[in-house]
Amino acid sequence: MWFWVVALILAGCQNATVGTGGSSCSGIGSCLNAGTGGGTGSGSGIPSEIGMPVESPFYLSIKSYWENDTGKAFPTSYDVKLISKNGSGVLANTGTAADLSSATCQVDPGTLITDSDDKRVITCGVEIPETQLFFSSLDFQINVGKDAECDVVYYWPYGYQASTSASFTSRWQASALDCTVSPTPLACYSGPWIDISGFPAYTGNYRQIYDKTKTHSEIFSVPSANTKLRQDNRWTSYRPTGDIRNWEWECAQKGSSLNFGVTLRVIPKKDDPFNSGGPRWMGWLDDDGNDRGFAGQ
Repeated sequence: MWFWVVALILAGCQNATVGTGGSSCSGIGSCLNAGTGGGTGSGSGIPSEIGMPVESPFYLSIKSYWENDTGKAFPTSYDVKLISKNGSGVLANTGTAADLSSATCQVDPGTLITDSDDKRVITCGVEIPETQLFFSSLDFQINVGKDAECDVVYYWPYGYQASTSASFTSRWQASALDCTVSPTPLACYSGPWIDISGFPAYTGNYRQIYDKTKTHSEIFSVPSANTKLRQDNRWTSYRPTGDIRNWEWECAQKGSSLNFGVTLRVIPKKDDPFNSGGPRWMGWLDDDGNDRGFAGQ
């Protein structure tokens, strides 16, 4: 499936009018932007403080910064873990911390592009306290090992359609908005994908790697839910309901051949902001880690 998704994207619109809205593209998730403002890549060595094995061909690291840390001087780093599979090899899909394994989110060192999909394409999760998540920006850093044969790195941020109502209102959309019309108004969507230049014609970015003999790192920054006037942590958090696009990163060779892929779920860790004086709509987990019911948007 991953191969055909990439092949469709490359054939359908990467060579179209990149960054202009993509008139030759159709459908959510079908087009990629060259990435104005989506992240920066150095093409140099991977920073040693990440603490991850450089020999891994593809792995993800995540840091958060409280809103008042405008200089990003006090990061919080997180352990990104593989999502567990059941006895039949099926991924857990409840989106809670109970789904996380003890294994680090990385394509194993020594994995080749000729290996099977289950070795080259991984699904991971990260657990972040819900209060900190709501009031923090996030830096997602995807890292490509040297000689990984990745010519292009693709990035699709998480997002979803917040409403299909003819009279939609929200914290960020005070006046009633008709989300049934075509094209769908931008305010009917939520999640960081709306910040991709050209959204909704474009829903992702790509970066070309020019020197594959070096390690390469790319950071994609996402503002906090609070600064975006969102109701809750669904701004960044996976919930296994509705029309949702997960966080996804891929790297590919020229010719549309997928090498490695990472799908991510951000999991808010319950810290009960109800008792700490936080807004009632901020936390959406009950004592069992289930949706409390306040996160409809």
